[in-house]
Amino acid sequence: MKEITFSIENKVGKMADLCEQLSRSGINIKSMVSASDSVTKIHIITSDEETTKNILEKKKIKYSVDEILALRMPDRPGELAKITRKLANAKIPVDFLYLIGKEGNDQIFALKLKRMNDAKIVLKSFIGGII
Repeated sequence: MKEITFSIENKVGKMADLCEQLSRSGINIKSMVSASDSVTKIHIITSDEETTKNILEKKKIKYSVDEILALRMPDRPGELAKITRKLANAKIPVDFLYLIGKEGNDQIFALKLKRMNDAKIVLKSFIGGII
């Protein structure tokens, strides 16, 4: 799974303009996390990565595309702690982590990691829930 990361100006209407453009292009936003200061940094997962990148390019917005690991785990206390501890014990730093959504009794988290292949091995053997 891929996430696209970019920044836009933190001004009224900028986020609305972008979301409307994605909508007009038939793109579903599967997950989006943003943090604002003078600029708004956005991490987004969409239903159509290529069209999303084309829209950003037309708006002259620089972006990066990164692989993320999507993990399905039971929605109960301690599950995320188990996974992050397993990564810490393997000395795999977590660059970014956020909730993508829920499916039934499970939560799905996105993790951006520098040692993705190592993390896949560590977490697959631990939870068996990589999607």
